[in-house]
Amino acid sequence: MEKRKTILVIDAHAMAYRAHFALERQNLTNAAGQNTGAIFGFFRMFFKILQDFTPEETLVAWDPPGGGFRGDMYKEYKATRKPMPDDLRSQISEIKEIVRNMGFATCEVPGFEADDVMGSMAARFGKASEVLLLTSDKDCFQLITKNVSMLKGAKGVTEFVRVDPAWVENEIGVRPDQIPEYMALVGDTSDNIPGAKGIGPKTAAELIQQYKSIDGIYKNLPRIAKESVRKKLQESESDVRLSRDLATIRTDIQEVLDFPEAKLRTPDYLREDVVQFFRQEGYRAIAEDLRRAAEKKRGKAKVAAVSAAQEGEDVSSSSAQKKSAGKKDAAASPSKPKQKSKKGALDQGTLFEEEP
Repeated sequence: MEKRKTILVIDAHAMAYRAHFALERQNLTNAAGQNTGAIFGFFRMFFKILQDFTPEETLVAWDPPGGGFRGDMYKEYKATRKPMPDDLRSQISEIKEIVRNMGFATCEVPGFEADDVMGSMAARFGKASEVLLLTSDKDCFQLITKNVSMLKGAKGVTEFVRVDPAWVENEIGVRPDQIPEYMALVGDTSDNIPGAKGIGPKTAAELIQQYKSIDGIYKNLPRIAKESVRKKLQESESDVRLSRDLATIRTDIQEVLDFPEAKLRTPDYLREDVVQFFRQEGYRAIAEDLRRAAEKKRGKAKVAAVSAAQEGEDVSSSSAQKKSAGKKDAAASPSKPKQKSKKGALDQGTLFEEEP
């Protein structure tokens, strides 16, 4: 059975934020005194994921400047967030440049968040390929299927939890496809999504389990036993329906659906110029990680080449033995017609071509 192709899609802004605040107290700077914690943490995280999961294709998704369509729907969307720190802003610009120079595909669509890019990638490739979403945004739980999973940050910048449908049901209490309904009730303080005032995660999960959706809940409102819950839902109905729309990730962005797949190919990030760049810029730990990974990769390639060569010799030896045996049989039985031997070739040059 052919192995499924793995496609990695990362929420780059979220990764940069996480790296910045995780390493803020370490006060990492370069020779010019510029803060570099976000750059260091971003690429430490990025390269570890690439090495652990070896995706054939990778897309780096960025949030565009401006509020996007959700800001048009609700002016208070993300209004409570603090402005991006200036030193992080400059590092994000540098991260974008480094990512592009290494040859990774990037995507930034005006009016849509990185979540929507991930949603559209999951919809496009999630049936035939394995899609990994690198993000800690709980809204993205709704995208998870048997072929689409999420890598959620656990500790520091290098530890992750892999989230699948069973994880969502066990931890949240609803199915992945019911996450927008759940978020409509509980809201999201980080995005300033209001939800139903006074309805917590446990009650929200119980309501979704019983009535399946927001429409089902309001259709059966008189049947809800607790008067206090009924009252909260009645008073918050407009906010609840708005919150569901805000929490629903788009899966139909045309720019993503039309993105040339050939550009998604994961580049050789272990090549020498990349290693030298990080070393020269003062990121010696990253350079050393890449150097070790490159050596390991070359070692595996050599082992594979030797194994293939030995297999070729075994095939040739077996063919020669069969040919010799055929000649003996022909000599012993002159009346028997000769059998033509089938020749095969193993093109090792194409199988084990070294990367530049």
